Amino acid sequence: MVLSPVGCQWTVIVPPTLALEFLAGYPLVDLTGMLSSNFVVQYRANVVGTNWVNLLSLTNLPSSPYRFLDSGGFGQPVRFYRAYMQ
Repeated sequence: MVLSPVGCQWTVIVPPTLALEFLAGYPLVDLTGMLSSNFVVQYRANVVGTNWVNLLSLTNLPSSPYRFLDSGGFGQPVRFYRAYMQ
């Protein structure tokens, strides 16, 4: 959590979180974050790699959690995800 002053008020910035389920073999990802904020969700196929691939870019998060299906993740033996707020 990051606190930043805005005028005479403080804004609380909560980092995004991800939750993962499977639906018929497809990864089903829940992104929880601050509504109306911009987020990027990325993945990579191994933990030691340095290249992250953009999976989803959201402008103005419409709902939290925001659920989406990773169709490219079907049948993959392993997949690592991360999310960040822009």
